Amino acid sequence: MRIYISVFWLLLSFTTVQAQTGPARVLPGETALSSNGYSVTLVLALSRAVPYRVFTLDNPRRLVLDFSDIDFTFMPSGMADNVVQVSDLRFGYFKPEQSRLILDLSEPFTIETAVFDDHLLTVTLARASNAEFSQQANPPIDGLLARNQTAAIIQGDAGLPLVVLDAGHGGIDPGAIRNEVAEKKVTLLFALQLRDALLETRRFRVLMTREDDSYLELPERIRLARASQADIFISLHANTVEQGVARGTTVYSLSDEASNDEAANRAEFENRSDIVAGAVLLGQEDEIANILIDMAQRETNAASVGFADILGATLRYALDDNAPSRRMAAGFRVLRAVDTPSVLVELGFMSNTTDLANLMSQSWRHEANLAIIAALDEWLILAE
Repeated sequence: MRIYISVFWLLLSFTTVQAQTGPARVLPGETALSSNGYSVTLVLALSRAVPYRVFTLDNPRRLVLDFSDIDFTFMPSGMADNVVQVSDLRFGYFKPEQSRLILDLSEPFTIETAVFDDHLLTVTLARASNAEFSQQANPPIDGLLARNQTAAIIQGDAGLPLVVLDAGHGGIDPGAIRNEVAEKKVTLLFALQLRDALLETRRFRVLMTREDDSYLELPERIRLARASQADIFISLHANTVEQGVARGTTVYSLSDEASNDEAANRAEFENRSDIVAGAVLLGQEDEIANILIDMAQRETNAASVGFADILGATLRYALDDNAPSRRMAAGFRVLRAVDTPSVLVELGFMSNTTDLANLMSQSWRHEANLAIIAALDEWLILAE
């Protein structure tokens, strides 16, 4: 008998007390994904039972499994390669002490059963119509795995200008990947080093949107900047191209019209971050859809453009090695804070071997950090 419900929510109780030290581990030998054409079965073997929930999301079709905390280190690779009904499978940290596994479905399947027996979680999906899938696909409203909003932890002496550093991607969302290096790692390394450099000047306060390999939804990053009344929000990313050769930094400010196709494509890629991580987008666009027509936003945009212009020029002169910094604009969702000047910096092209080596170099990051600090100093002087 098929079970059609909005959210398939399951909590586990135990008759045997087990040690609860650290996250449960994935056991690769018994973990598998298979299909017989009419159903899809996921078997996830864990070192111990944990609270979990299973649900589906539409546009695009996804099966989402949330866990209180899972170590995916030994998750088998290529599990979805021979299952045509699953176009992709990804996993990682979604929120503090919460892990997530996502199956992108190429066809409509609904949850038939989800059973935890001993150490095996078995989820079976049954073929369905588009209407049946849409009827079942709903996010959880609340529950054990819900997370409170991220607390703003500000470092530095009170009264100093506040810089919010946003290390792009994280957790279940790796961003671009080149030579087995994930963009989320590059941005975090850079952000942590820039934080330390800013604090060492004793001229700035700093708030990090993330300080580890965790995922943060785009609206939450914006909320942190606004709630802290930040002077500037800097979102850090690393670019990539599939064809051709490109190098150097790119500084973006917000615009409802992209500078060119490259800027539009990059914004589209970054704006998909919440979808990649299986975040629920319902109602979020209503809050930010029309902010460009607001007077406060226009004033904020002017300040953002001013800093972006200075930063682009500073990076060009500081790091010019025949790959000068470029200046562009596009509709990045993460820059849509109504009253916080915001820029997005693509630190280099991971698809370029020289840029990737620079991004992984502590000395190169140090020079780039000095350039960013110089740009902040100049911008703040001009803003007085």
